[in-house]
Amino acid sequence: MEVPAKLFLDKWWPEDNNGVLYKMDDRFEVDDLGNRSTNEDAHVLFPPNSIGGDRKPDNKENYRWFFMHRTRDKYDNFGELMEFGKTLDTRGTPNASDFNNNLFQKANVEQLVRNWAISINIDDWDTWGTTRGKNCYIYRTRVDGRWNLIPWDKDLVFGSATGLPIVPGNFPEAARVLNSANGKRIYFNVLKNMLDSFYTTSFVTGFFSEVARIAPAAAIGSYTHGSTFIASRANTIRQALGPPAIPFEITSPAGDQVTQAETSVVVRGNAAYGVWLIMLQVNGNQPVLLQVEDGGVTWAATKWTTRPIDLSPGVNNLSFVAFGSDGAQELGRDSVAITVSTSEPQFIRGDSDRNGDVNLTDAIVTLNHLFKGVPVASCLDPLDSDDSGEIDITDAIYLLRYLFQGGSAPPAPFPGAGIDPTPDNLTPCT
Repeated sequence: MEVPAKLFLDKWWPEDNNGVLYKMDDRFEVDDLGNRSTNEDAHVLFPPNSIGGDRKPDNKENYRWFFMHRTRDKYDNFGELMEFGKTLDTRGTPNASDFNNNLFQKANVEQLVRNWAISINIDDWDTWGTTRGKNCYIYRTRVDGRWNLIPWDKDLVFGSATGLPIVPGNFPEAARVLNSANGKRIYFNVLKNMLDSFYTTSFVTGFFSEVARIAPAAAIGSYTHGSTFIASRANTIRQALGPPAIPFEITSPAGDQVTQAETSVVVRGNAAYGVWLIMLQVNGNQPVLLQVEDGGVTWAATKWTTRPIDLSPGVNNLSFVAFGSDGAQELGRDSVAITVSTSEPQFIRGDSDRNGDVNLTDAIVTLNHLFKGVPVASCLDPLDSDDSGEIDITDAIYLLRYLFQGGSAPPAPFPGAGIDPTPDNLTPCT
């Protein structure tokens, strides 16, 4: 078994292998006679200890015997670790909103949660996040700057599935991550993926059958009940996940077509566990991924909420597509058309007669107005085909070149109605 150290980091973080690696272990104190007086599990808290020491959060000596350097041994600085503990600890970050905002900057949350999902649900009780604060490593990358969890010594597993909580409470920092709105969504997504792939009795039975070929029976005899554990625990996980048939849908704004005065919108909806990514496309433009990591979307169980989405005057067609963890499997889609109404008058550039179509007649209307004094419908902005701020013969020529010679299209607002983005002194539309 490979011990996490410099070579391990070179393999798994080849581009970011010069960070800080700690081994987590419990702490023992002895009296002058050599007898054990106290024992405490390691916690990533601020401070990490509740007994022994002076329990001052900024005293590195309170961290030293829980967290042992495994790279950069002479780097006697626990500052980054203290900041991580401060983020996870309600005493350091009491506000839930601040915690949610800082968590994804300090930790590789999905990586932590995937490790905890395995440890918790195979009853690996001898590690941080379940029952004991030991037998794991934590690594903070230098470039990325986030903390990662490296599992270690996972041989005490498949105990009793009865009464095993979905989120253990022995480590408040781990429970806080797993119970937070976005953390819980990631955790339950991982559990859903586990049930759909390897978390099955057939997988476990097959695994131990292969182990039995090379290991003495006595070495694995205590683990042969693993399939029974998995069967029981899988039912518990399914009950926690709830109904699987939740459609991906927009719930707010309500309706397929909405009109509003505001130039931004927050969209809300439902999505079953297993939906990891949501892609947004506005009016057919370049799609963007709405992700938890950058605040694009937040979750509350099976409900999602986007960041404010900027809208333009006129019709905005918002399309949302849901994907699984690999970003390839589409799991649903929904859309909404939001029309932003404005008190400013709207028009189509080039539509001189304002009948809603841009054609040869509009060029003739412009020429008649210029050279015969024929009045126009209600305003001059539509006649300004090149958006120069003036009405002259070049507007008619510009429009004719667009219509018959493949010239440039009139500037906005075109081809749909909208407000004039360019200030000018022309008579405004009414």
